[in-house]
Amino acid sequence: MLTGTRAYCAVLLALIAVTAGGVFSNGLFFIAQPYQLNYGEGLAAWQAAHVTDLAHAYSSLDHYPFVVFQYPPLFHLATRAVGKLTGDLVMAGRSVSLLSAAILCALIGWITFQVLPRRTSRSMRLLAAALAATLPTTLYNFNWTWLARVDTLAVLLSFSGVVVFAARPFSAPLQILTSVLMVAGLFTRQTALAAPLACMLVAYLIDRRIALRMLLVMGILGGSILGWLAWQTHGQVLLHLFRYNQTAFSIKRAAFGLLMNVRHAAGLLALAGGASLSVLKGVGILTRRRRWDLLRANLGANSYRRRVFLLAVYSMLAALSALTFGKEGSDINYFLEWNVSLAPLAGILLFRATHPAGHGLHLRSAWLAVLALPVLLLDSGFDQARNGWLRLLEGPLPADRQQIEIYRRALETIQETPGPVFSEDMNLLYKAGKDIPAEPAMIQYLAQAGLWDERPFVRMIQERQFALVTTVSGEIALSRERYSPLVAAAIEKAYEPVSRIGDYTIFRPRQQR
Repeated sequence: MLTGTRAYCAVLLALIAVTAGGVFSNGLFFIAQPYQLNYGEGLAAWQAAHVTDLAHAYSSLDHYPFVVFQYPPLFHLATRAVGKLTGDLVMAGRSVSLLSAAILCALIGWITFQVLPRRTSRSMRLLAAALAATLPTTLYNFNWTWLARVDTLAVLLSFSGVVVFAARPFSAPLQILTSVLMVAGLFTRQTALAAPLACMLVAYLIDRRIALRMLLVMGILGGSILGWLAWQTHGQVLLHLFRYNQTAFSIKRAAFGLLMNVRHAAGLLALAGGASLSVLKGVGILTRRRRWDLLRANLGANSYRRRVFLLAVYSMLAALSALTFGKEGSDINYFLEWNVSLAPLAGILLFRATHPAGHGLHLRSAWLAVLALPVLLLDSGFDQARNGWLRLLEGPLPADRQQIEIYRRALETIQETPGPVFSEDMNLLYKAGKDIPAEPAMIQYLAQAGLWDERPFVRMIQERQFALVTTVSGEIALSRERYSPLVAAAIEKAYEPVSRIGDYTIFRPRQQR
């Protein structure tokens, strides 16, 4: 059995190295690519360029430019700082995200190693930590971690708070540090509530004074920052962060997204559930019996149960938060925090499938089927890892070269055109040094909800104030997900399609009669 265990560990470690190395090679490759990887990247770069002028960044939508600053400014400040090194804010934003992903994976491995009881062998703890750290790279939505978007930094800050609190919940300085990290997460993405709620719940169960201290720190710090931002922007930041983000919600869409994610992350969910089931069951029994004293004593004294319970609660709250996928315009990034939160629990299950015997490890035969799951999970990331290794060793793939050429031609068209341009690909505008007049998708949502008067912008289109209009649908017909009926009708009447460059359609003003 010892020989079989060593062979299993060797295979698993090899798969870990190949998967993680290939996936992060993909990320490093895409950091330097000039073209848009995601719809919001150009907008994030524009926001980062203006973030130090808060009154301009969070400006009223009653006048030009008609751009919503959907998120708090922390990611954009970090991007602007890194941009001093890269010279390009899109590359800087991607770098912030990929570095955040690498630190996040390291933290997942570290907390997994710390949670496992010391009575198990060090080699098993290290193996479980390495697996847990690599599992996020197998996720279908891990490619969001090298986009110039706020999500990965927000997840890192929130998860860091959970890790710090899990490590030393009774330390007052670390309670304050946890609170600061939670506030930082909220000022990166305002919906990052799962982590602070999980920590507050566990703190309340083990010692109400801890929960009160953390609540005061978060309330004072977060309230002070938000109040200062509101003062600097004359209250506009509150409208941008909360009112303008109220897009239409569909229960059907939320349920569809949940089922889609469960299908993709089923193995990860199974491993995480196996690790936390017994702890959650024990807490549930004491809760039903209202034995709060025993529950407090149990969680306070048993670090393994307390940490697993915290991670499980965090994961469940992240799952509830992911239901906001039902919002119009949402994407698979809404499931990133939930999926990542499952990784340490999945790594912990390896401990439950083994038991120490001297200095070796003996697998319980009943768990052999469970131990096949890590290999299968890593296998799901091989396609992405393979492409990463190919890009690292041989350079851009044919599809990459084609995309670069299409982007180059589209960028040249915009650069050679004097005057303002309205573009669905806002990265083109940023790279061309042009202003973003409006974000197509957001103004469509706001107009549909009656939260914004689109007539001034429609009038700009009707008066042909834009030298070009570019779309990225791959079709001449304008997407109703990006353009309201009034905006679409104005474009079709005042502009005509004159050329196609890949998926880009170039519209120029029609000749006035």
